[in-house]
Amino acid sequence: MTVTWQDITAITEARGGTRAWQDGSTRAWYFPSPTGGTFSAEVTLCPRWCSVAVDRIRTTDRDEARSQRWFEQHAWPLVDRALKARHKTRPRDRGFLPSGGGAFASASPLDRADVPGLLAAWIDAELGWGLPCDPEG
Repeated sequence: MTVTWQDITAITEARGGTRAWQDGSTRAWYFPSPTGGTFSAEVTLCPRWCSVAVDRIRTTDRDEARSQRWFEQHAWPLVDRALKARHKTRPRDRGFLPSGGGAFASASPLDRADVPGLLAAWIDAELGWGLPCDPEG
C-alpha cells in the first residue's frame, strides 16, 4: 500500500480536522477537543521513515492513565517494529514513544504503511479521552 497525502487528508477531514500548516514533509491539522479548545495532529511522510504527533497544548489535560495504556497497546509496537527494521542499517537510531503525559506526544519512526491506521485510531482516541470514561475501557 502506498500512503499518500490524499489518504492522510481523508482521515483528518473525516474526523473534523481543518488544515493548520505545512512545512516540507510535515503537515498538521486542528481538531475540536471535547474538553474545549483544539488539539493538532501532525504527520511527517518520508520515503524511509514517518511520524505521527499530537499537540494538546490548547486543550485541557487528558486522563494520563487511560492514554498511556492506549499508547502501549497501539503505538509502541509500531515504533518498536520500525526501529528493529532500521537497526539493520542504522544501529544507533532512537525512537520516540508517546507516554500519555504532557501536552505533546510523538510516535517515531513508523513504517509508512502504519501511518494511516495509527493516525485514525489516535485521533479517535484523543476525541474519546475528553469524554466520560467507559467502565470497561
